[in-house]
Amino acid sequence: MPRPAPAVLQNALIVLLLAAAAATALLTAPTDGDFYWSDAPRHALNGLFIKDLLTDLPFSDPRQYAVDYYLRYPALTVLFYPPGFYGVLAAFYALFGESHFTAQFAVAVFFFIFLLAAWRLAARWLGPLGGAGAALLFAGAPEILLWARQVMIDIPAHALLIASVAAFLRFLDFNRHPPDAPRATGWLFAALLLFAASVWIKLNTVFLLPVFLIVWAMAEGPALLRDRRFWIAAALLTLLLAPLVAMVLSFGQGNIQSVEGRGGVDLPLFSLRAWSYYLRQMPAQLGWLTVAGAGLFLLLAFLRRLIPSRWRRPDILFLLLWFAFGYLFFTMIGIRLPRHDLFILFPVVLAATGAVILLAGSRRGGLLVLLFGIGNFAYTAATQEIPRVGGYRQAAERIAAIAPRNAVILFSGYRDGSFIYNLRLQPRRDIAVLRADKLFLRVAIERRRGVRDLNFSPEDIRRMLSRYGVSHIVIEPGFWADLPSMAALEKLLSGDGFKLVATIPIEANVFTQAKTIRIYRNLAPVTGGQERIELEIPTIGRRLQGRIRNNAEQP
Repeated sequence: MPRPAPAVLQNALIVLLLAAAAATALLTAPTDGDFYWSDAPRHALNGLFIKDLLTDLPFSDPRQYAVDYYLRYPALTVLFYPPGFYGVLAAFYALFGESHFTAQFAVAVFFFIFLLAAWRLAARWLGPLGGAGAALLFAGAPEILLWARQVMIDIPAHALLIASVAAFLRFLDFNRHPPDAPRATGWLFAALLLFAASVWIKLNTVFLLPVFLIVWAMAEGPALLRDRRFWIAAALLTLLLAPLVAMVLSFGQGNIQSVEGRGGVDLPLFSLRAWSYYLRQMPAQLGWLTVAGAGLFLLLAFLRRLIPSRWRRPDILFLLLWFAFGYLFFTMIGIRLPRHDLFILFPVVLAATGAVILLAGSRRGGLLVLLFGIGNFAYTAATQEIPRVGGYRQAAERIAAIAPRNAVILFSGYRDGSFIYNLRLQPRRDIAVLRADKLFLRVAIERRRGVRDLNFSPEDIRRMLSRYGVSHIVIEPGFWADLPSMAALEKLLSGDGFKLVATIPIEANVFTQAKTIRIYRNLAPVTGGQERIELEIPTIGRRLQGRIRNNAEQP
């Protein structure tokens, strides 16, 4: 039966409102090569790698192609993270061109999916208006809107995770009525595919798998084990995730170390500060009003039993377990960051908006939630200063203008990812980059997790630059200069044999260690140098050997 025209119009206006919110996030995000978070340009570069791989189709030796690509652009992390988002990003690059804006546009599309999924899920309990308000309230949370305006994988994974929950609860709805079994099966496998896709974007979303199983078992009881769909779903999910598990075991040593806390635990696991860490972050992540509203909802539910009939028991159980399992999962990870618990915050928002519905009634409460959600999103979008760190695009453009054909560049600085991504965007594809921290040190992901200096002298470094045919050095002065090898590099550049050809200011609205980027030219003759190099990559537990030069003809 077709829906009444007013309902169709109302839903269409809500979709337009959510699309406007996603567009606002895109138009207020950094898109000029001015990345802030160190992982963001790496995610963007991973998409370029997938696009180049599919364009070049190196059937003869794809493994060596990937190694050589990393050695030329050593900010690639495609094996460290699941590659799901990067395949989508490669398609966006192919359709809309290679740029920082295109990468952010891909995130914005996922942000729109995130808003739609949150709306449809929240509308189960809050109605269409209240559901839209809850989606906008969540999207306008400072922590969410920050990462929606960076090229990060958190929002894409979160979008598919919420969509999978919405599909699973629809499956439970239809599954209670035997005549609706075919529709129920469709929703079940939609939930499964969406969940698997979220894990292929970010591993952390796997925490929700036990919740799906528990709620399904509670709904069906012992009959679950006689349900053929259960075994088909289990087999299909195993098939979909087995390659990812193998990849993590082979290349995800850094992720495993983060979970175990090896190389740096911020808080002792069995301490009150560790177990209260994410609770203490929530007011800053969501806002005090949202957190207080969630507390009020729990109080009302406990004291007055005001839960409406449409808040079915499986739904309540799912939301409680969603938060509880997620909180346990992320607290157990040795490295804690506010960004890590984003996946458990939506039940808190639902509780807060539920309190308004309980107190004001469905229609009036839904309108109040919508108005508050719009206002909260608009306020956060207008007042939140998104971190930007610029200057690296300009440095890349300068290198592309002055470097000789098939040049090798040495980069030494905090934001290697930003420089390398911006260099890859230049029309020239013949320039390779070496990273000083990879050559002179052994770093396990980041310095606080451990660093070993290889104790190179200035003369050692001079010979290395000659051996690899390095024509220019791009450096952030002072980068880890307390380490002997890095200090030796700066000492070498201040002496004879190198000429300062450019000083580029780093323009940022946040604190940065470095204030300028300097470009030096190596005055020694560059005769081509050794084209093969071997690097140890602690992040994936591998040693890579291959070419650092690209001798292909340039356009």
